[in-house]
Amino acid sequence: MLCYCCDPANPDRIATHDPAGTTMRFPARFQGPPGNVNGGMAAGALACPALDAATRDGMTHAAATRITARLHRGIPHSRDLQATAVRADGGYDVSVRDGEDVCISGRVEVATFAQQPCPEDVVSSPPGELEPLLREMSAVCDPNVPPFFEQTGDHPISGCFSCGPSNVRGLHIYPRFAGVGVTWASWSPDPSFVDDGGGHVHVIRNESGSVAQTTAVQLIPAGAVRRQDSADPGNCSF
Repeated sequence: MLCYCCDPANPDRIATHDPAGTTMRFPARFQGPPGNVNGGMAAGALACPALDAATRDGMTHAAATRITARLHRGIPHSRDLQATAVRADGGYDVSVRDGEDVCISGRVEVATFAQQPCPEDVVSSPPGELEPLLREMSAVCDPNVPPFFEQTGDHPISGCFSCGPSNVRGLHIYPRFAGVGVTWASWSPDPSFVDDGGGHVHVIRNESGSVAQTTAVQLIPAGAVRRQDSADPGNCSF
């Protein structure tokens, strides 16, 4: 499985690992506030140095099950940053520094498995309060309400990787007002994030007892070679 964060085949690669630690460099594509990295992208990227450290510590088939992050200051993009991962109870404490300044830190909880986790495997249970909260949120979602920047005629961070309309390679998650202090968003992914099928198999299990509909989205580098598990053809030298 290709890692979106550190695989050399990814043109937007963020992390480079070596025995001394991890160097992280976020391309401008992942910007949040001008000159800085989107906070959600930075928080998710903490898993990469943690899993690299877990592998070095001898953990097999390690997977991140939860990330709790704290942003200390703006994280500059297009600049080399240093990440460290220190083993802690249940996972790793990870920090990313710009020089001596800590930009973001967090705890990455890590679990090991007898084999690489499959899509149907449950690696972490969601919080118990999540399901009723989602039901409450779905009751106030009105798809006829336009995104807030269309209502106001302005977007404060139009190049934001998550919600910026001018970031053509962003996630295109456009929040809408649903009431006082409440927003919601649907997601229309950029084509580089969408798997249009092509015979690829997705393993899905519905345990709700109700009819389910789903859209499979894979975050892989645009143009990267897809993983294929095939028998050895006998003509490969490695």
